[in-house]
Amino acid sequence: MHKLLQTAAPLAALMLPAFAVPALAQDAAAPAAGAPPTTTTAPGAGAGTAAGNPPTAEQIAAMQKQLDAVTAQADALKTLLDTMRNQAAKSTPVTVGYGKLKIGGLAQVWEGLSAHPDGPGASGTQAANAYFKTGGFGARLRRLELHLDGSIDPVVEYHFNADFTRGSSTQPGTVGILQDLFFSYKLGQIGVLDVGQEKLPLTEVGLHSSGQLYTIERPLIVIGPGRTAGTVNTPLWGDIRETGVQFKRADPLYSVQLALTQGAGDYQNSASNQYGKTFSGQVFVRPFGPNSVQFGVTGLGGAGFVSGGQHLSRSRMGGSIVWNPGKFAFESEYVAGTDGLLFAVPAVVGPPAIAARNVNVNAHRHGEYAVLGYDLGRGLQVVGQYDYFDPGQSSANVPGAAAAILARQTNYTLGLNQDLDGALGKGHRRLQINYVHAHFDGLGASTPQDNDQLEVAEEVNF
Repeated sequence: MHKLLQTAAPLAALMLPAFAVPALAQDAAAPAAGAPPTTTTAPGAGAGTAAGNPPTAEQIAAMQKQLDAVTAQADALKTLLDTMRNQAAKSTPVTVGYGKLKIGGLAQVWEGLSAHPDGPGASGTQAANAYFKTGGFGARLRRLELHLDGSIDPVVEYHFNADFTRGSSTQPGTVGILQDLFFSYKLGQIGVLDVGQEKLPLTEVGLHSSGQLYTIERPLIVIGPGRTAGTVNTPLWGDIRETGVQFKRADPLYSVQLALTQGAGDYQNSASNQYGKTFSGQVFVRPFGPNSVQFGVTGLGGAGFVSGGQHLSRSRMGGSIVWNPGKFAFESEYVAGTDGLLFAVPAVVGPPAIAARNVNVNAHRHGEYAVLGYDLGRGLQVVGQYDYFDPGQSSANVPGAAAAILARQTNYTLGLNQDLDGALGKGHRRLQINYVHAHFDGLGASTPQDNDQLEVAEEVNF
């Protein structure tokens, strides 16, 4: 607001002379009492034009030019006033115990219609669209987030994010209501050091705000099955929060984010993992300028996870490209990795007799997506996306556990995004409509191999 007032002051001062010109001209044109009549010369008129004569074309053009200048200045002042009003409506001061605090949030409601409600994608054991239940139609409270971002002093900030829809005991990937809680220490021009719990830098798209996604749901490399598919309180494949420290640095031509954490979501908010730590990171470069094409690499490695006395591996490696030339928007990413899975194999009576045991299996997983969007104007965008994920759990590597076999999945999505405030990506109300054709490979001949879904999402952020 202070900056707006600073801008308004010189503009108003600039306009005062323009508005004063006609009045001064009238005062000058009126002769004093008892004074002899005088003649005036209008701007642009030749000398000797008698008072009371019709204005010449040059006089009319000069006055019109002056009127246009005054009108332009009035329009500029009106625009500035509207900006000041909007700025005042956007933010309201909050009284806090100490420091500064900004309150924000996000709410999303999803509805959808499935062509095969009992087919692939209808249960939580397969990665995508588990919110469509038997009956063909489903609705879901997808997000209800509260964001608190504040500062203690110019060097220390704190960030809190809670999602109150995460309390459901039936939601795969749930890790509790608390999402993020960390402190940020500014290190001058070097960067920022975060301490606490937040998302790991596993994918480029995984770190996007939910309100910035081109499609209703994130790609399968993010929401694919993690340690145990469909199990509550276990992280998804590329959507993992963990406690530790993260270093971040953002420059116009590159960005760096490095993390050292307790694990890969397996030790979230628990005692120290004595076995070892997990490291992850991402680097983005924009070699042709800040607003040009961006290339990125991401990765994760380290100690992995210990369960039942066995070491279960965790690794990720991927690359991405982002390009937004004008009205077009393009993103693509590929990620591969390994997850150790522990399967309980029952005893065999024999002969020979084999005792019940746990078998450690490495699931080699990979996936990619590509999305293209086009801005149609007035806050409307059309998008198309290809999305593929192989969970690496086929009959060839899952010993005696048919229920744990997961298909390779390919989604084809066509969607519309409408920012109801009118400016694409800058509003606070959004409507998304997606048509998704999902193909599943490896589920068996008795199970439908395709599913079609119509999805609708309403979103409000503040």
